[in-house]
Amino acid sequence: MSDQAQGLRSLAHHTKQSSNSVKTIAPSLPKLARTIAITGGKGGVGKSCIAANMALLLAQSQHETLLFDADLGLANAHLLFGVQPELTLDNLLREECALRDTLMPVAPHLHLLSGATSLTDLRSLSPTRQERFTQRFRRLDAFAETVIIDTGAGLSSNVTTFLRTAEEIIVVTIPEITALADAYATIKVTLSENPSAKVHLLVNRAQDAREARFVASRLQQMTEQFLGTPIGYLGFLPQEEAVRESVRLQTPFVLSRPNSLASHQLLAIVHRLGVNPAFGRKRRGVSALLHEKTSPITQILPRERHRARKEQEIEAALWNSIPAMRSCLC
Repeated sequence: MSDQAQGLRSLAHHTKQSSNSVKTIAPSLPKLARTIAITGGKGGVGKSCIAANMALLLAQSQHETLLFDADLGLANAHLLFGVQPELTLDNLLREECALRDTLMPVAPHLHLLSGATSLTDLRSLSPTRQERFTQRFRRLDAFAETVIIDTGAGLSSNVTTFLRTAEEIIVVTIPEITALADAYATIKVTLSENPSAKVHLLVNRAQDAREARFVASRLQQMTEQFLGTPIGYLGFLPQEEAVRESVRLQTPFVLSRPNSLASHQLLAIVHRLGVNPAFGRKRRGVSALLHEKTSPITQILPRERHRARKEQEIEAALWNSIPAMRSCLC
């Protein structure tokens, strides 16, 4: 319990220290921010918890980081930090505040932008007000070196637009058939609509490294065989009480339990991911998230996806083979 209490005190101290830091970030960061979307297809795989802790680890390296809760209907990333934002994207949509006022400091070098709880507000705005909002939102590039985008669950038009525009995407899955199927669908949509993106795979709640590697290898095999593109494996997080405990405490586990296996594994993943993108990869910045033709906020686009019957049959056969193959690990 001493580690938990210390984590809570540390978070409170960090938040107080950084309360005015947003005012001094913009002048020194003229370049486009690195955008990393964390998604999973299926809800409940732990992507929001991973996004929050990953953003905090980046911030602890004195890397100016913004966590954008992009679940535009059910924004709740603030709960993982035990805070309640006074201003959110809703207020920005209604032109009740400036962009910088919506960026809530939750730790040194880390700010949170809490997403809107409704999309109807923006759709009711006039084109002129929509354009003013878009111009303000694009200024986020000036406030961070890296923007971690915590997408919503599923493959709605909101989610897929972020996947189409982020320069890097981390797909989170767990060792369950339904989660694996959804992860594959997410990867397929991403590679189809954003072929230049760097796609990473992260396995959460694995029993051990062997199970995680097995799960990752199945997805890697499918994507390479049927989509023609290999995806990278970042690593895994274990099924650990420290993570569940941190959610109950509303404190990121890298603070409440810094010596836990989950904390060490996530730190290794962040190092593997690197503070900077791969050499030669062009940064798109936050501006790309609000491109007028693909914006998840200014335009909800209807989508149709068709898959060949033969490919569906092949995929079904592969997924049906997983339980038998997993039994070989026991």
